[in-house]
Amino acid sequence: MALSGGAWLYAKTQKRVMPSMLKDLVRLNPKEVLLWTGSHWQPVRSWLAVHPPADRKQVSQRYRAARYRHRGRVPLATYDIHLRTGERIGCLGGTTFPTLRGCLPAREIVVGDVLPTSGLPSPPDCVVPPHLPDDIVGWFIGLYIAEGSRSDDTIQIASHIKEDDRFQRLQAVAAAFHSTCAVHETGRSSATANLNGPILNAIIETYVSGRTAKGKHLNVRCWERSNGFLRALLNGYLSGDGHYDDTNDRWRIGFALNDAWVADLRAVCGRLGVSLRLTHAVHQLDDRRFPGYRGQIRFQKSTHYNAKQDTEVIDVQQNRARKYWRVTLEGERQRFALASGVLCEAGGQGFEEHRA
Repeated sequence: MALSGGAWLYAKTQKRVMPSMLKDLVRLNPKEVLLWTGSHWQPVRSWLAVHPPADRKQVSQRYRAARYRHRGRVPLATYDIHLRTGERIGCLGGTTFPTLRGCLPAREIVVGDVLPTSGLPSPPDCVVPPHLPDDIVGWFIGLYIAEGSRSDDTIQIASHIKEDDRFQRLQAVAAAFHSTCAVHETGRSSATANLNGPILNAIIETYVSGRTAKGKHLNVRCWERSNGFLRALLNGYLSGDGHYDDTNDRWRIGFALNDAWVADLRAVCGRLGVSLRLTHAVHQLDDRRFPGYRGQIRFQKSTHYNAKQDTEVIDVQQNRARKYWRVTLEGERQRFALASGVLCEAGGQGFEEHRA
């Protein structure tokens, strides 16, 4: 198998268990990295850099011409597998994935195939600071990612003027860490909760990276915390960027074009066993348009008779990555999980590869 360097894997390194990009993992000694197989951690034997086929441009032109003329399926040089969750998996044609039809190389996967998933484990020795409880800190971090910003040492939480429950909870958070919280009306229906205190600012710096809506995401320390912390974090985020659709028992979400947060959100939902679907969208505010993401989160899977599987393949296109990496694990079991929980096979055989 050969995945693009932008693929997110769930890995265990010398430092911590966390989702990591493949192109970052290959900088490490493979013997110091373990990947989750769905049942246990398996050491990596080797990384092998692979270039895409030299004729990828010509193959792409033939593929586009065949689609334009509505002809039959034409083999691609590289593959970009699109799942209903919105996740895209870039790989070469020989990369093998387990499906309901058996293990198939990417070149044989068609729309309608379903890729199995595995639950992602939490670290065996989760960090549980006694003075940073999961429910309080996790909820505050999630809300900050959704609605927060900072001006000097002031933490600002944008809100609706009638969100009294949120204001009361923020008051409790501020009191718990010897800080202050003041609510100010900023418009006819808008308000901001301003929190001041060195401890709260230190908590933000500890668990959040980035400062803007297009850059805020989880610091690596979040992955050392328990699933209870991540669940509280997700609840806090949904209280900001989410809207509960009671009729369909789902949370609808929408946010700015923040790929780092998308990767984190997929891994959080993979750890918690929560259904997540995201697609690119264009948000509109007055006469201005902003690219971003829109989707839904379900804590309970739909029981509708026509409900689709989250990991169903909805499209297969050509991938544009410049370099791919073949991953080989120790032992006979050559299967590992991506950061979203999707399983793929390592060390596939019988595909065209060009060593770097």
